[in-house]
Amino acid sequence: SRLAFLRLVRKEKRIPLPAKPFWRTSTRALSSRPFRHLRIPGGCHCGNIRYELEWPIARDADAPNRADAEASTSSSLASKEAKLKIPVRACGCTWCRKQGGAWTSHIEARLTARIRDNTADSVSKYEFGTGTAHFVICSTCGITPFAISSIEGKDYAVLNVNTLEGDDFVLSRSSGLADYDDEEVEDRLARRKVRWIPSVSVRFDDDTS
Repeated sequence: SRLAFLRLVRKEKRIPLPAKPFWRTSTRALSSRPFRHLRIPGGCHCGNIRYELEWPIARDADAPNRADAEASTSSSLASKEAKLKIPVRACGCTWCRKQGGAWTSHIEARLTARIRDNTADSVSKYEFGTGTAHFVICSTCGITPFAISSIEGKDYAVLNVNTLEGDDFVLSRSSGLADYDDEEVEDRLARRKVRWIPSVSVRFDDDTS
């Protein structure tokens, strides 16, 4: 399979991919909470990796995940409009600091991604440290749209907010950097299970499975 040729880079060395590639898992978060979802497109710079983020919006118009954004300069919008507020976390690890990583996730969100170029090495994975998360990198333009952590046979994702597109939302950036250096692996995986996106699907354009 062509999937077996994707690179997994670890500490500047190539190691084999697992028998079941990380993008083969497709799950749906089951919830009875009163959410609808806003679909937000995004992707890498060259268009090789495209995704759709479905972000939850409470059906109550006064729900706390809505925020007032600045009024549009368009003459057709004279007042402020409510836009979706997406929280942003800046990670303090060495890799994220070097590449300016700013991430978001929500336990009720869904991520569906497609890879246009199905040739070998069109997408790379990079992992470091504990090796419990894989940063998905476009080999053409070098952009990292998201990272995936496989926990107990299920994929969880965190999204790079700099790759989001559109103006139906505002980014709420927190001050300071998140520091997880002293976090035990077990605690790290438990945190991701309750904070990262639990509904993840990544496919090649001609992948019908």
